[in-house]
Amino acid sequence: MLSPTSARECTHWTGSKTRLDRDFGGHRFGSEGYAVEELVAELGAAFLCADLEIALEPREDHASYIATWLRVLAADNRAVFTAAAHAQRAAEFINRKATASAQVNSTCSSKPLPINSRNLIWPPVSPVAIVVSAQAAWVLPDLRI
Repeated sequence: MLSPTSARECTHWTGSKTRLDRDFGGHRFGSEGYAVEELVAELGAAFLCADLEIALEPREDHASYIATWLRVLAADNRAVFTAAAHAQRAAEFINRKATASAQVNSTCSSKPLPINSRNLIWPPVSPVAIVVSAQAAWVLPDLRI
C-alpha cells in the first residue's frame, strides 16, 4: 500500500532532470534549496494521499523539517504557492504515469480499475505500482522514463 513516506519519496523522484527538472539548488539539510524541495515533497505527499484517500500521520522528524520551511516561508511570502504548484505538478505527473500504465497493462479487462488506495500497492523502495482486483492483477512497469 502507498504510504505517506513513499508518497514523499515519489514526489522527490519527479524532480529529476529527466522528469520535471526541479532543482532549487542546495542539497544539504538546512539549506534554503533543500527546505523548498522538502516542502514540495510534503505537499506532494499530501496531494497524493488525498487522491488515494490515505490518512497522513505526523512523524517525529516533522519538527526539524518544519523549522527549515518556516525560514523559507518567512523570507518569501509566495514560497508556499510556488511549492504547492511544484507539488501539484509532481502529483499529476505520478497520477498520469500510474493511470497510463494501468490502461496499457489492462489486458485482463476492457475497462481498467480506477486507481485508489483500495487497489494500489506501491512499495516505498521503488516507484512501481501493482493494481489488484478480485478478477485480475496488473503489474505496472517501473515508472522511470
